[in-house]
Amino acid sequence: MRASGTIALLLALGAVACEESRMTALGEHLFKGKRPVPARLSGDPTLLPVEATRCSNCHEPSGLDAAAFGPEVTATSLLSEKKRRGGPPSRYDFKSFCALLRTGIDPTFVVIDRAMPRYELNDESCKALWNYMRSRP
Repeated sequence: MRASGTIALLLALGAVACEESRMTALGEHLFKGKRPVPARLSGDPTLLPVEATRCSNCHEPSGLDAAAFGPEVTATSLLSEKKRRGGPPSRYDFKSFCALLRTGIDPTFVVIDRAMPRYELNDESCKALWNYMRSRP
């Protein structure tokens, strides 16, 4: 009886790890634009072209000496408490991360620059991006 309980636990843990891996891979596809997400600029009803909505366009350096246009997004940058855009120190959690992507409002209620698109993300896609961002060193 005890061995079957251990096997069931190991299978459950394996299923959880597999789902986390699937979500992280989906998040990478979303980040790099391999799976497009509809987005608009704040105040503009027009959908942006898919090429303009890739997170990696602005949040990943494009060459050896290139700097990213927007802040580089990593586990440390999301989860560390620090001042952002002149507001008080804050850190992201899943809920505030998704709110930022959808509304352009950060955890301290500071509105981000209009140049960052506001994304039409469902909860699964947002969770996938969150998992991927937290996997980046």
